[in-house]
Amino acid sequence: MIKKVQIFLFLVLLSSCGQLTRFESGKTVGKNNIELSAQATCYVSSEADIFPIAQAGLEYGLLEKVDLGLSISNSLSAIINGKFQLVGNQNSTFALSINPALELQFDPLIGSYWKQHIYLPMSIDLDEKRTLLLEPRFIYSIQELLQAPGLSSGVEMKMDNGWKMVVGGSIFLTTPNSPSYQRSAFQFGLAFKKLMVR
Repeated sequence: MIKKVQIFLFLVLLSSCGQLTRFESGKTVGKNNIELSAQATCYVSSEADIFPIAQAGLEYGLLEKVDLGLSISNSLSAIINGKFQLVGNQNSTFALSINPALELQFDPLIGSYWKQHIYLPMSIDLDEKRTLLLEPRFIYSIQELLQAPGLSSGVEMKMDNGWKMVVGGSIFLTTPNSPSYQRSAFQFGLAFKKLMVR
């Protein structure tokens, strides 16, 4: 019985953590191409709560500058997003996209609810191997009365066989009308990506 209570409490704590960090480039993957990603981050709140977060994602190129993505997480959430590249192309030094997204979050105490995301992933190629990623984001949830502006950043490094590794982090703050006002959240970690050109 104690084991079940511990698992339940762990799920309650973990389910409050949405998918804050996705380490996205400003570039889309290209028509009919697929990018797979896996990442591990550590979530730390200003109250010193610490949780490991694992995510797996898939981006599919509907058009040359339009992607459709899906990401799932052990934080009991799933995100579906569109990605529309506004500036640059696959060979640009600088690229900027806009990503509207909808996240379904499950909470063992209150059930499932929705979070809306809007983020602007951008990337600057530093050289042939390294790219700087920057991603302002805003998260809104009417059920949680949550409004959270934030920023993610990282460095993406090309590896062998078409793999990329990203190291970086995020910070998010809640706005004054949120119940958790003055609470901040941090995430840091790494991701691996593989582009499959078709």
